[in-house]
Amino acid sequence: MKISLRGILMSCGAGLVLAAAAPASAQSGDPEFSVELLQLMVDEGLLSAEKAQGLLDRARARVEEKKAREVAQATAIEVPYVPEIVREQIRDEVKAEVIAKAQEERWITADPIPKWIDGIELSGDIRLRREQTYFNEDNFFGFPDLQFINDAGGVVAAEGVPTLNTTNDFGRSLYRARLGVKARVAEAVEVGLRLGAGRDRSPISTNALLGEYFQKDGLWIDRAYLSVRPIDQLTLTGGRMPNPFFSTDLVWDEDINPEGVAATVRVPVTGKAGLFAVAGAFPLESYQTNAVDLERWMWGVQAGGEVKAGDLTFKAAVAYYDYRNLEGVKNSQDSRLTDYTALPVLGIGNSKFNIRNDATTQLIGLSSDFDVLNATASLGYRMFDDVEIRLTGDYARNLAFDADAIAALESSSANPGDTAWQVRLDLGSPAMSGFGDWFLGAAYKRLETDSVLDIFTDSDFGAGGTDLEGYVLEGGFGVYRNTWLGARWLSADAIDRAALVPVYGADILMIDLNAAF
Repeated sequence: MKISLRGILMSCGAGLVLAAAAPASAQSGDPEFSVELLQLMVDEGLLSAEKAQGLLDRARARVEEKKAREVAQATAIEVPYVPEIVREQIRDEVKAEVIAKAQEERWITADPIPKWIDGIELSGDIRLRREQTYFNEDNFFGFPDLQFINDAGGVVAAEGVPTLNTTNDFGRSLYRARLGVKARVAEAVEVGLRLGAGRDRSPISTNALLGEYFQKDGLWIDRAYLSVRPIDQLTLTGGRMPNPFFSTDLVWDEDINPEGVAATVRVPVTGKAGLFAVAGAFPLESYQTNAVDLERWMWGVQAGGEVKAGDLTFKAAVAYYDYRNLEGVKNSQDSRLTDYTALPVLGIGNSKFNIRNDATTQLIGLSSDFDVLNATASLGYRMFDDVEIRLTGDYARNLAFDADAIAALESSSANPGDTAWQVRLDLGSPAMSGFGDWFLGAAYKRLETDSVLDIFTDSDFGAGGTDLEGYVLEGGFGVYRNTWLGARWLSADAIDRAALVPVYGADILMIDLNAAF
């Protein structure tokens, strides 16, 4: 077999070039020698320069490709099989973390919401009500309309005294609408404003009557207050504020928003128990003339405590409410100098008398002073889920009551009394926030004539006022989120209206549709 030098040189050149492209551990030739051999073949005319360059380029390309594969193999991570359900869980967790971070840092939208918006809280509610009032068949029909008398500046008795409806059953449709806003303007400062629709300025109702030929209703400032918390335990509030006292509707109707200033102190004793105290001064009326300077006030203090032990909660407090300058003063014969002591706002039940002394006209004043001692306690137990049972007791006594002084003023015929109390049992959801939430409630209460101020106690029980006793039954059911139906039955009778006014009783049925946010 003949082997030419040309063939040997070409075989050796190609082999060395390929060997140069192999890994270092498998190299069989020197790369520099391979290049020199290719150059010699070009010089001897055995291989064109183009072909030699092609061989060299391919060899270098293989070297680079091999290196890339080795790097990829060295850095590759073996990923085991991940089930679909696990991949979905990982995706959801990552998504939630990203969204939370975006909301926190406010880069989720192109137009970030200002941070001061976080300090504003809106709330509101609408209640539609159908109400039916049923009077006892043997009710006395001549109860005087004292508010009308004073609104008219007095009436002439001979012309007839206006009276209240206490014998003819009636029904009416009502609504209540409220819109409130609270704003934390600084770390320790909060302001609140709430508007409410209503037919009048009554302190104990924001109901508006449906059925006045589509006339527009008024819009009242229901709350307007400023709260400052200089330290964590102390809150100072001024203006027309939410009721700062722990109470029931025995003393304070639920719609009462006192006007004045109040200080509230809360001191934690342990992680599950604490003490609180409230003190406030609330102006009721300011009346000045060239001869008279009259200011009426209510001063209130309260101290109590609360404790939570597992599913059991207990809260109790004792309060003292001191009313100043509420009593009427009898005019001297044929004088009207003390007409200013007549109350501009009157309820039903408290002992009252005619402050006129001319034997012909009437103007109504309050017979008794009021210094009310009030003890309130509530015991609750969370039974299961969101169902709670709660027992509440409330007791009030007017320490300024003086039966002899009342009788000396020729007061109304009801036998006076100084004590009020209430026992209430509630079962169900503490808050009506979803479909299927429910609650049931039952209460029994007794309010003697001058036990509490009749213009501030519950406005629904017996159509409002004192000298009443009876029971309340109610319940509700959630039909949508924050929307529920409710029903109340209130049955009240007069305690003692004496021989002249022997009987008064009223049963009231209320059907409500409520929505709140």
